[in-house]
Amino acid sequence: MSKPSSLFTSYTDAASTYWPPGWNFQRYAHATPADNAALSDEERAKMQAGFREALGEDGVMEMARVVWQEQLRRMKLEKESSSSVAAAPSSSSAQKQQQQQQRRPPPPPPDWLKTWRKRAGGGAWGFVAFYTSSAVATMSESDVAKFHTHAREMAEIPIQKALQEEGQPVEEIAEARRLFEIRWVEVDDKGEEGKGEAGTGRDWVDKARASYRAMRESGDLPMGLDLPVFLCASPAAMASVLRTSPAKVKEAHEGKSRWRFGDVPFLLVAAAETEQGIVEDDDEEEEETKVGGGERSWFKPVFKAAAEVLVDELWCVVAEQMMPLGQMTRFVRGATVAEEHVTTTGEERQGEVVEEPGHDDDGLDDIWWTVHTPPRLMRKRRRV
Repeated sequence: MSKPSSLFTSYTDAASTYWPPGWNFQRYAHATPADNAALSDEERAKMQAGFREALGEDGVMEMARVVWQEQLRRMKLEKESSSSVAAAPSSSSAQKQQQQQQRRPPPPPPDWLKTWRKRAGGGAWGFVAFYTSSAVATMSESDVAKFHTHAREMAEIPIQKALQEEGQPVEEIAEARRLFEIRWVEVDDKGEEGKGEAGTGRDWVDKARASYRAMRESGDLPMGLDLPVFLCASPAAMASVLRTSPAKVKEAHEGKSRWRFGDVPFLLVAAAETEQGIVEDDDEEEEETKVGGGERSWFKPVFKAAAEVLVDELWCVVAEQMMPLGQMTRFVRGATVAEEHVTTTGEERQGEVVEEPGHDDDGLDDIWWTVHTPPRLMRKRRRV
């Protein structure tokens, strides 16, 4: 591990047909956070398009794997170097520090990693995701590539966080990262008569649902992608991802609450099957789930989920099938893929909880973050 692999050294500047000013393959492979922050989204998209033109899609994936292995090698060398420097002052202090480290148990692996071992068997995992032909028809190729890259980088934030945590199984996490994918599938949403008219949101999500059902029934989907939900990228979802850089999302993810205001990048989540039934309300939650004296279903067939929680919150729950989808979507508003700016429809609002006058609607129910109780209900319970 003291020298770069022959696979890594075989790559040259010919790996891309375009390099941003001052960049080459070596700078790309050893880019620092400052380098990545200084590179504009437009230049990044051009460089990535250059990779695909020079290497092809499969070649780009192989190069990413080799570069990541080289980065792991360098991280290990730096860690070993810093450990030897820290141990230099005296043998007694080094011995004491070593004893303390031996007594300190390593942190538990993240839940998503344990689920990946169990559910995916250490193989491919992630989500199948659909987008419409009309949605990308108005976008440049660089914007489409930028959207795919940003969506993946945002979803991988929990994986990157685990890689940086002391005591975690770095090589296993790196392998999980390599095998994670968002498998994009295009849906033709033009009118049946071929007039180029976009179909309604329900039309195309139903097409996506039928396509996804066929994938699952064929048995070709890896276990880690065979889930009771799939993702959708509406124009509004694409815009939300393109508006924000992954670096800013990572900063907010680490420094702020999961429930937060502002421009949160999201993708739509759709249930593979719409016949989920109605979940009965518990007596103790009666006041929170009654509408005009009648019970309602908690199930939302389509809802928004923050891109940064797709791995460590959404995938874990649906892969393990920890709870019914109705219970999982209890505290989030339903959404529709037809809306340019996704909001709750009037039909869906008829099924929402009616709060007493003065209810502090914090607006955080529009996006799904986790299965846990949202802040507004926690505050309400504390007031009771």
